Amino acid sequence: GSRRSSAHWHWRQSRGAARPVLWRARFPMALFDALMARLAVALLAGYPLAAAFRAIPRGSVFKHAFAATAGMASVGWVTSLHHLAHVVTMVAVSYALIIACPRKLGGWAVLAYASAHTLLVHCARDGVLDALCPLVASPDSCARVHGTFHVGEYQIVVMCVTLKVAGFALSWADGGREANSLGKLHANQRVIHLPSPMRFLGYVLFFPSVLGHPAFYSYAEYESAVGDGPTLCAEQPAPPPPVDWSTVARRLAEGLAFGAVHSLAGRFKAECSEGVYLPLPCYLRSALSILKFFAFWRICDGPIVIAGLVPSSQLSTPEHFTRMRDTLFGPDLAHAVRYWNSPVARFLKVHVFARSPRSLSAGTAFLYSALWHGVAPGYFVAASSALYFMHCAQALQSARHLCPRESPSLDATWRLVGRVLTHLTGSFLFMPMMTLTGPETLAMLRGLAYAPYIGGFVLAAGATLAAIISPAPKRPQIDAQVVHKKSN
Repeated sequence: GSRRSSAHWHWRQSRGAARPVLWRARFPMALFDALMARLAVALLAGYPLAAAFRAIPRGSVFKHAFAATAGMASVGWVTSLHHLAHVVTMVAVSYALIIACPRKLGGWAVLAYASAHTLLVHCARDGVLDALCPLVASPDSCARVHGTFHVGEYQIVVMCVTLKVAGFALSWADGGREANSLGKLHANQRVIHLPSPMRFLGYVLFFPSVLGHPAFYSYAEYESAVGDGPTLCAEQPAPPPPVDWSTVARRLAEGLAFGAVHSLAGRFKAECSEGVYLPLPCYLRSALSILKFFAFWRICDGPIVIAGLVPSSQLSTPEHFTRMRDTLFGPDLAHAVRYWNSPVARFLKVHVFARSPRSLSAGTAFLYSALWHGVAPGYFVAASSALYFMHCAQALQSARHLCPRESPSLDATWRLVGRVLTHLTGSFLFMPMMTLTGPETLAMLRGLAYAPYIGGFVLAAGATLAAIISPAPKRPQIDAQVVHKKSN
């Protein structure tokens, strides 16, 4: 009885029994186009809504009510009431867990619940529930479970709510500890006092960001935008500065331009899909497809700044907003990964990477990122490939000393090569996220003859061998007595 808009699995009758078969993703483009049209209208409507929100006096309870009501209306109109019910349920259950659980455990309980809820949504979308549920339940029960957790194509809202409720709950747990017992990342975001349900709802469903960007921000940042009375956080929020309207207009124009260029990606789909994967068309399709994220982020930047969540001056800082020169054309892959989708990267850094054992922190962050995106094989191929290429880049950096730093031309060439390799690697890493399914991802890798992996291995092995043959020169020893005499 449930509608399956994108099935990676279908049921095939064989010898009287139904068994799951991995299949290609087929999206209903008419429905998808209508959803994108509603999303575009909602994003542009965020500009006057943000101006109205800013006009409400600071400290008024109507700010929270306005933030939550506009957020719920946006979710319900762009996606569906069924999707909105999931979001409200996640907020209510998370708040109840924060109240019911001991403070030290509340953060982890909310993180586990919200992540599990999002994982079930992904399993329903990607057909995994259809494959596993019949093993433990009746077909009618499986149909009800599938219908409950299938929220449609635009599941990003549920994903963003997961980061906000989990990040808040972990900061709330940190608020019960002394600041000197925490690292700087966690001490500055501690939530000392529990906000009211309305304040919590306004924070999670803050309308400028509820549709996907920024996917995460701290409760202290929300307090600075609302400014209603005594702070509940360890860090005193400052009132938002005036809006730089010229910067906001420029970001909106950039977003519209990126969206127009991104539309060219469809021209290369015939030569980079459905088992046909030619290197140059695949590169062009991937590189142009990445621009849709920059278009989305740029358009979302305006309402965030107007509402006061982030100052206009921070539109140029990589810690808050994703810049192309830091990611698609970053100096190295580690830098690009660190600043890709900055709000999500902040959550992974503060609440996953920094809270994991040091030896497992990178792997844990990439695994959580893959599960947060979905359960299709393409996400895990992209995450594991990113780790592989980051190790290759580190090996390549070990041979950096072979390029004399006093030679400006060689140094510039090294930096240019690094940015080109980062661009090509980033374009390749996005391809498994377009194919998603196992057979299509393997077909894509075969079509490219595994060239990116082979190229990365050859460069890393050559750099490692060169570093062994020509070790880095030792730094000259500084005589402590000479330094002491000069200082006197």
